[in-house]
Amino acid sequence: MKLPKLKKWQWVLLVLVVLYGIGSVAPDSTATSTTEPATTSPAWLLLIFPILLLFIIIRRLRKRREKDATPAVTPADALRSEIEELKAAVDFFGKHEGQFDESEPSGIVARRDEHVIAVVSEVGLIESRRGPTQFRGGSTGVSFRLTKRISVRQSGMRGKAIPGEETPTIIDTGRFIVTDQRAVFVGSKQSREFDWDNLLSYEIQPLKRNNSIIYLPVSNRQKVSGVAADTASMESLFQRVAFGVAVATGRKDAFIETLKRELAEAEEELKTLGSGPT
Repeated sequence: MKLPKLKKWQWVLLVLVVLYGIGSVAPDSTATSTTEPATTSPAWLLLIFPILLLFIIIRRLRKRREKDATPAVTPADALRSEIEELKAAVDFFGKHEGQFDESEPSGIVARRDEHVIAVVSEVGLIESRRGPTQFRGGSTGVSFRLTKRISVRQSGMRGKAIPGEETPTIIDTGRFIVTDQRAVFVGSKQSREFDWDNLLSYEIQPLKRNNSIIYLPVSNRQKVSGVAADTASMESLFQRVAFGVAVATGRKDAFIETLKRELAEAEEELKTLGSGPT
C-alpha cells in the first residue's frame, strides 16, 4: 500500500489531528474513583512541541545542505567577473557618444552636443530635513513675605532652544538622468539640475536597509541634494557620474586609462591564480 504524496506541513497537520483524536478518547489516569467521570488527558499537547521542533530542525538541515551544495565563489571566479565588468565599462565609456539616442524620450530635453550616459528610474530625491525644535529652561529666584498672608517672589526665567537634528529625507521619487554635461532629477513633485560646471563634490554614503545615497552639492544651490536607491544601483550610477564629471572637465582619456590599468592588473592577477595551486 502506497502512502499518499503529501507535503511536509500536511503530514504534520495529519499527525496532530491523529494525536488529538487519541488524546480525546483516552481516559485520564488521574480519576480518583469509579463514580467520577473520566476526563480527556491533555498529555497529547506535550507531543506537539517535539514534533514542531523536529520539523524546524529538518527545515534548517535542508537549508544548510542546499547552502553547502551551492558552489562557492572562488577568487578566480570573482576576478573573471570583475574583468568582464571592466571590459564592458571600457567599451561603453570609450564610445559613450553613441550609446544613447538623445532623440528618444529619456526624461529631459538634451542640449546641443549633450550625450546621455545613464537613465535610472525609481530613485528617491534626498534632502536634509531638520526635526522639531525643543525648548529647555528653568526658573530661579527667592521669595520674601510682605504680610502674614501675602508673599512676593523675585524670579527669573532662562530658556534655551535646541534645534532638531537634520536627517536625510526622501521628498520625491522619479527618474535620474546622467549626461556628460549635467545630471537631472525629474519627479512628480520636484526637479533638480546638477550642472557639472557648478558641482562642488560628489560622494556616495551608505543608508540603512542596503541602500545608498549619492550627494551632489552644487554652488548655485544652498541646500545639498542627492539621490538614493539600492546599493548595487547606486554604485553603478556613481561610476557614471564620475565619468560624466571627467568628460565635462576634460579628463575622459585619463578616466578610461585608469579603467584599463585596473583591467590589466586584474588579468595579471588571474594569470597568477591560474599558474598557482588551486
